[in-house]
Amino acid sequence: MLQTVLEYSLIMLFAIGFVYFLYHIKERNENIDENYFGITYSILDTLLGKELTYENVKNILRIVSETVNYVEINMKELDDQKKEEVALSMIIESVKKLDLRYPLSHNSIRYLIRLACGFMINPKK
Repeated sequence: MLQTVLEYSLIMLFAIGFVYFLYHIKERNENIDENYFGITYSILDTLLGKELTYENVKNILRIVSETVNYVEINMKELDDQKKEEVALSMIIESVKKLDLRYPLSHNSIRYLIRLACGFMINPKK
């Protein structure tokens, strides 16, 4: 009996905590979907105001993903450091076409390149 009451109490506390968390997110007017799990505000920190849109972030992530995939497939003979430099220069040129007021920092792009490499599917397995 005591164990059942304790289990229900823990479930209720968990539900209340979750609702409280969602309340604070809504209070700050932050949309979870648009934050891309923290990428928008932590890595893409140079995007300001009107540039910080769902479409711009999606386009930047797509550019990084496609570029990393291209470099990994077509430049297998290079070591990882050289591949990162090639991808960095290609991404910088591609992001310039988005006409952002403030360019993305090189470190931000490097972090995104490393994330994209980490999420690539390894065909050898």
